[in-house]
Amino acid sequence: HKYFDLSWVPNGPGEFGLLWRALCQPYNSASLHFLPPYKPNATEKSVPTTFAKNFRSYMASPFPRLKLTKHSFEDARLLEAVNTEYVAEHVTNVIHGSLMKKLLGLDLKGCVGLVKAFHEYDDNKNGVLERKEFEAAMAKMGFGQATFDSFYSIFDLDDNGIDFRELVAGLMVCTGKASSEIEAVQMTFALFDIDGDNKITRKEFKKIYGWIMQYSESVHRSGEQVDADYSLAEQELFGSAHAVSEAEFTAYAKKNPSLTEALKIFPKRFSEA
Repeated sequence: HKYFDLSWVPNGPGEFGLLWRALCQPYNSASLHFLPPYKPNATEKSVPTTFAKNFRSYMASPFPRLKLTKHSFEDARLLEAVNTEYVAEHVTNVIHGSLMKKLLGLDLKGCVGLVKAFHEYDDNKNGVLERKEFEAAMAKMGFGQATFDSFYSIFDLDDNGIDFRELVAGLMVCTGKASSEIEAVQMTFALFDIDGDNKITRKEFKKIYGWIMQYSESVHRSGEQVDADYSLAEQELFGSAHAVSEAEFTAYAKKNPSLTEALKIFPKRFSEA
């Protein structure tokens, strides 16, 4: 198209703008490409996300100039609402807008507000809320020092500041958006399934396990004890495999109550604060 884009979306031009553009483009041309039927292989049949990814590439193959992206419509709106380069590097690069909506129960406006707030308090714009930056945000919301100390340790998963993925993880569990413990586990899985292939690697599981078990109500353990427990859990869940599916991860959580029981503490702490 040159003047009028037929793939208009709700945040595009208004009615009069559309009419004017349509009048400036009296005819539309199209090219048809007929491709052989696509036959999924055994892996694609068992992993729908892999099939979708490969099939999308197959459909785009006749158009070498066409760039593929993992960004959703929500991601595009977020890019428009805040500094484009910042959001692309530090937000949509680590978590998709559609997943953010699901995990936090927010509409698009709420997601935009969260991204804007993160951008505002990230003074040095490095994509991480450092201790002083997070403290300023908490103070503006009326939280005291004791509450800040507690929640900073919950949100900062790797002792290296709070990136946007960690912020969403903390908000998800602290506000108790999941209707059940198993749903909370499934949502946690989705959050750490970074590439969307329906699998979690050993490295990702270690981050989840350390984050959850650190705040278990039942037992307060040292770092060495948590590491020892993780080694046993890793062997039980993964065996010799490099990664596990959502079904395998959820089944493991059902057989290990300590994992799901630990999730109860977050909404409780948040409401008490």
